Amino acid sequence: MREGFPNGAIRGYIATGLFTDEDDVKNSATQSFGGFKVRPGDIKYKDVNGDGVINSDDRVLLSDPTYPRLMYGFGFEVKYKQFSIGVLFKGTGKTTFYHVGYNHSSYGTNGPGYVPFNDGRIGNVLTMVNNPENRWIPKEYAMENNIDLSKAENPNALFPRLSYGYNANNSQLSTFWKDDSRYLRLQEVTLNYNLKNNFINQFGLSSADIQFVGSNLYVWDKIKDWDPEQGFRNGRAYPIPTRYSLQVFLNF
Repeated sequence: MREGFPNGAIRGYIATGLFTDEDDVKNSATQSFGGFKVRPGDIKYKDVNGDGVINSDDRVLLSDPTYPRLMYGFGFEVKYKQFSIGVLFKGTGKTTFYHVGYNHSSYGTNGPGYVPFNDGRIGNVLTMVNNPENRWIPKEYAMENNIDLSKAENPNALFPRLSYGYNANNSQLSTFWKDDSRYLRLQEVTLNYNLKNNFINQFGLSSADIQFVGSNLYVWDKIKDWDPEQGFRNGRAYPIPTRYSLQVFLNF
């Protein structure tokens, strides 16, 4: 379908930041997705072919497919007399995902749940969006709410301006929403005690293993807001829980 690229390679727009003011909008290439009028605080895209209009001709290769190109695991076990401890790690290499604009075949679009008010009155608004340091805000708003003016009209804010409902311009698949969900997870730790004595031998047992097992104990990743294995769902899924169990194996 596209020669020279991996199957399923993702194409989209290069985001150059957020429009700072009306002059920035007027002096930039024309953007009109779904008839939405671009305003200060909206995402600004690069005019790749230089024709003065942002459209599908300006899309470029953004990344390989979102599934991991590398998955790995390693572990070890240490024994001392009747005690042993086993540790298992698992992880992935660089794994790209997109907070907004990418449609997953099984779960639909991934924008709702991350973009504020994406679903209108039932739209979710994350706590980090409530922080004006993380979103584009006009200077007038900053002055009215006693917010440091240096934080206003930030072209590099984490979120564009707030808008009610779906915003076609700000929902395009682009580098603005691109993120890395690689991780290293402490998948399992097993503490084992092998019990051997005359008492259990009376019941026809040669030994018994008493184990305490902890699963999904810690993860090192770059997302922090939700589990990296659910990155493409923006946390809209039941979280992977930490589990503890006590188990006994009877050896005849």
